Amino acid sequence: MFKKAGLILSVLSVSCLMATPVYIADTYFGQNPVVGNGSGISNDNAGATYEVNQDYIGAGFNITGMNVDYTGSSLKVEIYSDYFKNSVFQPEYSGYGIEMGDLFISTDGLNTSTVSNYMINDHYGIGEDWEYALMLDNSAGSSGNLYWYAFNGSSNNTGAPVILSHVPTNNMFIYRNNQEVQVDDAAAGLLAGTWVRNNAGSLAFNVTNTTPLADASELGFHWAPTCANDVIEGNVKVPEPATILLLGFGLVLVGIGSRKKR
Repeated sequence: MFKKAGLILSVLSVSCLMATPVYIADTYFGQNPVVGNGSGISNDNAGATYEVNQDYIGAGFNITGMNVDYTGSSLKVEIYSDYFKNSVFQPEYSGYGIEMGDLFISTDGLNTSTVSNYMINDHYGIGEDWEYALMLDNSAGSSGNLYWYAFNGSSNNTGAPVILSHVPTNNMFIYRNNQEVQVDDAAAGLLAGTWVRNNAGSLAFNVTNTTPLADASELGFHWAPTCANDVIEGNVKVPEPATILLLGFGLVLVGIGSRKKR
């Protein structure tokens, strides 16, 4: 019985090593903001000046970070912002037509070498080329299903069904221009899992079908509301199978050794 228990604990230890969450603080700015008519920005309707190279536009949109927990068989990405609280989300959605975005994913990390000062100057078409997106089935709700979308070729192609950041027509509100925010595809793809918006201030993507990520070497992420008044990007390393097996084997040996001493 003790031998079985030791082996079970060793296997559980390996699982825990694979499932250690990684927190990514929001350090991504993105291209400079514009007003709703597409012109450059100096100040908004209330007269508050927004400098270029500012992390977020409007305190209610501030994203503090995201938590990534990838085990191989499951993926959970949770994004933290006051925007998800009912007190902010409901007025923004009903009053201004701003929705939650889809989660863009790269299976080879983030390509930051093509953009000078990437975190400040990056925008759609010159930065990372995303392989997948996790689509929300209701971008104005509180929970629902997630669906995989696989980009055929390049997400930066002119014909790719990517919706860029925007505000309603003729709206003079400030937003961050030229950021990928949603996938324009009405057809439901492969079911990926579920999502939930938490009134405490978070949006969680809970993926139970991780088949598209089977060959991933490093995961990159990009998320923003449809106005992109704040955007977060980040990446996490995916442990190599050989490394995981060696760690697991070592833990098994440690478990066997400790039992022999008894």
